[in-house]
Amino acid sequence: KESFHKDYIHIITQNPRTAIGYYEPGHYCLVVADGRQGSYSRGLSMSDLARLMEALGCSVAYNLDGGQTTQLYWNGAIRNSPFEGGRSTSDIIYFSAEPPLE
Repeated sequence: KESFHKDYIHIITQNPRTAIGYYEPGHYCLVVADGRQGSYSRGLSMSDLARLMEALGCSVAYNLDGGQTTQLYWNGAIRNSPFEGGRSTSDIIYFSAEPPLE
């Protein structure tokens, strides 16, 4: 029971979040919300994130790993302010303008 409460509290409280939303084939929405940083950014609850993705017009959205893993890397640099400097991760979503290899 204690483990359930510990896991559940991270869903209902504001935390750094990462999400990907879908509009139509080839059209996606990425959301990175910093959090746990005082007046700079409190983050989003899971309900806040769901409402945001809906307001952005996404027909489907997925919550990805959050917390210190919430990072947006673009053109050679991290573009957000990850909680406590972020942490290493081996999971990424990669978009490329290059056509697929045949």
